[in-house]
Amino acid sequence: MKSKHLKTTTKLNNQLFDSLSDEWWNENGPFKALHSYNLIRLKYIIENVNKTSLSKLKILDVGCGGGILCEPLARLGADVTGVDENKKAIEVAKSHSKINKLKINYRNINLNQITNKSFDVITCMEVLEHVDDVNQIISDSAHLLKSGGIFIGSTINKTFSSYLF
Repeated sequence: MKSKHLKTTTKLNNQLFDSLSDEWWNENGPFKALHSYNLIRLKYIIENVNKTSLSKLKILDVGCGGGILCEPLARLGADVTGVDENKKAIEVAKSHSKINKLKINYRNINLNQITNKSFDVITCMEVLEHVDDVNQIISDSAHLLKSGGIFIGSTINKTFSSYLF
């Protein structure tokens, strides 16, 4: 059960992302940084799964938003599931992947609602700064990883110097 504070934080995050829902695939819009990170992310993911290909790997992208990371993972052959609590983001992701003829399992659910799944890789990119209980996200993810699976997380550095520079 979510705490009152977590419900408030989730509501504020959903309001923000709802207002930006038409911008997920605008590479020069508010999500420009996420688009620009993708080449680095993909290289890092490929290097760390110790495979020459992502083919047939089961990958879960937590907080997938509009699917910015899910789509290139699917193009590289991965069996991708993207989850996000923001309904509008999932609608955008589903629509965009359909246009691009990509088979991605998008779900508008909370991470702890996933059952009977086992993933080779779980990504959680620029999500942790939006949640109150980082440990819970990591714990929930650990339960969904196959033995020897990899969790890859990335978050924005929220230090004084990062805001300044």
